This record gives sequence, C-alpha cells and structure tokens, in this order.
Amino acid sequence: MSQKLGNITQSDVYLNEVDIAGRLAELDLGSIEHTEVEHSSLGMIAVLALPGRPVKAIKGKLKFNWLDETLQRQLLNPTKVVKIQVHSYVDIFDEDGLSTEQSHTLVTHLKFMCLKSGGSSAKNGDQMGGDYDVSITSFVQKVYGQDDPIIEFDASTAFTISMASRSGRFDGNPFPTSISTPDNCYGQGVGPIQFPA
Repeated sequence: MSQKLGNITQSDVYLNEVDIAGRLAELDLGSIEHTEVEHSSLGMIAVLALPGRPVKAIKGKLKFNWLDETLQRQLLNPTKVVKIQVHSYVDIFDEDGLSTEQSHTLVTHLKFMCLKSGGSSAKNGDQMGGDYDVSITSFVQKVYGQDDPIIEFDASTAFTISMASRSGRFDGNPFPTSISTPDNCYGQGVGPIQFPA
C-alpha cells in the first residue's frame, strides 16, 4: 500500500457562505477535553478518574494572512457570536504525484466569540492580518460535497460526533475516547493546522 501525504495549500474564510472575508495562516480548534469524575467504592484499591459527559470550554486561535474590514468589525465586538466558514484546499500526493481524485476541500463551519485580539501591526509590504484568541461555541468539519461530517461540536446543545463510516453506518459509541479523521483527510482529529503564507 502506498503512502499518501496531505498538504493544505490555501484556506479562505467566508461570511454567510458567499462573501470571501479573509485568508487564514493558522487555525487552532483547541482540544476537546471532558470534565473528570472520580470514582471510588468500597473494596476498590484505587480511585478511578473517568471522563464525564460535560466538555470543558474550547479555546482556539485564528491567525489571518489578510482580513476584510467587515469581518474585522465583527471580531472586535466580544459580545456577539461570529460565524465563518473556512475552506481549506487539501492536495493529496501518492506515489504518482498529485492525486486529483483524492484531493478535496475541507470545510469548517465555525461559531465563536473573540476573547483577545493582537498582532495587527504591519510594515510596508506586510500582509494585513492579525491574531485572535477565541472561545468556540460550535464547529462542524466535513469534506465539500459529502453529507456526513467528520466531527460536530455544539456547546449549547450537546457534544456530538458523527462516527458514521464511509458506508454510512454508525460504528462507534456516542462518547468515544478518541476522534480520528477519514483516511483521505489531512491531519489527525482536532488541533493546530498550519497553512502556508
């Protein structure tokens, strides 16, 4: 079996799924961490630390190469939820080079509130972007054109992960211990994704 390599070549940010409003250099979706519940009972020789159902607050980071003023105005209001879509173009390479059949667009629908902004200084010739620390309220990641999401999270209702296999069958429990992406997707689970400038 040949090795496949994924490379994100560009990551455009859209408002209302129509208007392009920026380009990301880095998207960090934070980590999904459950609260811890200690369990001990009569006769046990140790205390077990088990994951509880509630998920701790997810804090992420957005680093923009450039940013439209419409989106920047929304980011500067910390009391409103910002809704964006990030389209990451993933090129898949195998032993024959670029595989156009396996290359795809990873779409991330993201809702968040801005906690901190910075990194907005610039010199002549620099890209106008900025860094933003955010509190993520919900996100969905899926491959463009596919119905089944890779992962879903909504803090206001419930923590749900779509564990449907490629055949469309559910093949996991609703509270998995690990999250993985499909074979043809770049990266493993949720975490920092670096984009080229």
